[in-house]
Amino acid sequence: MKLVKKLRKKVLNINGVLFNIFTEDVEEVERYFSNFVTPCNEKVVATYNIYFDRDKDILDALVNSFNKKEAIVISTFKNQTHLKNGSQYLIDTEEYMCIKTNDNNYKLFGTIKGLSWIVRELLIREMEDKGYFYMHGTGIEVFDKGILLLGNSGSGKTTFMTKLSELDTKERFISNDRVFVKNRMMHYYPLPIIYAMGTARANRNLDQYFRRTHALEKRRGKDYKTCSDGTKCDVPLKDVPKIFPNIENIDKSKIDLIIFPRITDTERYSYLGKEEAIRRLNETNFTPNDRENERREWLRHRVVSIEEIERRKQELNEDLITHIPIIEVEYTKDTSSTYLEKVLRKTLW
Repeated sequence: MKLVKKLRKKVLNINGVLFNIFTEDVEEVERYFSNFVTPCNEKVVATYNIYFDRDKDILDALVNSFNKKEAIVISTFKNQTHLKNGSQYLIDTEEYMCIKTNDNNYKLFGTIKGLSWIVRELLIREMEDKGYFYMHGTGIEVFDKGILLLGNSGSGKTTFMTKLSELDTKERFISNDRVFVKNRMMHYYPLPIIYAMGTARANRNLDQYFRRTHALEKRRGKDYKTCSDGTKCDVPLKDVPKIFPNIENIDKSKIDLIIFPRITDTERYSYLGKEEAIRRLNETNFTPNDRENERREWLRHRVVSIEEIERRKQELNEDLITHIPIIEVEYTKDTSSTYLEKVLRKTLW
């Protein structure tokens, strides 16, 4: 199918990985990615070119021409199945079609959400090949110190970060729920923040944001005042400084303290021993496999072997344990930011 269209280019620099997105819909792509892509001045280490088209007729034609009988099923993301036939990839919901020319050039037909999946997948593989680890964590700077919050879903990372935002000090926010780690540094990963409405109601700034913007109703079709505390809603990263005036977005920070938060019925903290620290670090390290989302290689395979990744992971663990305090902090939903500040001051200095 020959396409003759007037294309423009949107450039994204994410941790030094450059994405040239060629599309008719530059403004729409800019609006979408501005929600969670932090400006980055990192030196470019790799470049990807993506042709992106949202024309439903073209998508339908490509889907109809896709040979499903000869395709193989590949597991890529949780609750998603992709079909692969040669260089063509089709999501099982037929939401997009991706055609891979080579490791650096792709044609994508479908939704902007599908485009974000492609960008993130390529970013992860590029970073992993360069020695970075994709971790289940949140990065924030408080008192000019880098705090890496690690933990499984529901452990309280986002709530902990929200309580830190109540401190009367300038803070810098890297990313939420996913972060890249290498050489005692944490680097940004492009995801919006997902808040539970119970957390939002307990924080004055967040409560005002959801009441003022009607974000929950617009994004989830639910009423903020009457929904359950467990109802969740994504918040663009660009809105974080608007919600918390003392916070600014940055793309990387050194790591001065690692915290495994845990919401319980008590307030206490403890330093983790070496074996426990290694177990927790491995549990929250999603390289080589993202166990939570069942993310697997598909468009872009790693150059580095699994054996080399495991060796690097051991080196990372030893380095972090040797040079950075690693603690578990138990706190309640009613814990004040003052208590968390005391914990930080005792463990950072």
